[in-house]
Formats: sequence, C-alpha cells, structure tokens
Amino acid sequence: MLMEIPVKRRRKHSPEFKASVVALCQPGVSTSAVALAHSLNANLLREWIRKSRSGSLPIPAVKPVNTMVPISVSPGDESTGRQRIEIALARNGAKAEIRWPAEEADSLGRWLSSWLA
Repeated sequence: MLMEIPVKRRRKHSPEFKASVVALCQPGVSTSAVALAHSLNANLLREWIRKSRSGSLPIPAVKPVNTMVPISVSPGDESTGRQRIEIALARNGAKAEIRWPAEEADSLGRWLSSWLA
C-alpha cells in the first residue's frame, strides 16, 4: 500500500502584504516578532526589508494593518527577581495590558499571533 505524501507548496505573498509587513519594521521593533506575528520566517522578512530599501522589490506604499510597537522587559520583580515583559495593545477599540514572564517569551509570541490574527 502506497502512502501519498502531501507536497508542500511555497506560499506567495502579494506586494500589498509585503509592504504592510515591511512597514511594521520600524526602529525599536523586533523583526522576529513581526515575522512571528505574521507566520513568516524572520530571514524572509529581513530579505524583503533589504530588497525594499535597495529598490529591487517594488512594493506599493500602504498603511500597515497592525501597528507594532517596541516592548520593554522590566528590570525584574524585586520580590521574586524574575523579569517580565510588559505590553500595551489596542485593536479595534479593545485595549489590553499584558504582563508576561520573560522566560516564557515564546509562548507570548504564540499568544500574540493568535490574538492579532
């Protein structure tokens, strides 16, 4: 009995999508976080940024759908000595302040991806 193995196809992203994601990559914003939030490989996003700056990737100017802002890691909770990530978010009129243990940053990234989707 032969098993069929599904063929993985490369995703194709529209110029508008590329432009909106590249526009999110401002100074102080983690390129990796932007990539994670959009289910992209960070190296692919860095390549888009490099190409857009050199002009070899013609992408239209668009306003980003989501606004990424820098996050801060607190010096630590003096009572426990643990660092935490603090983020203030606003989306569609909803606001949230997130405080997350820094050692769980990967789970925060997954949570943010699902919340921003």
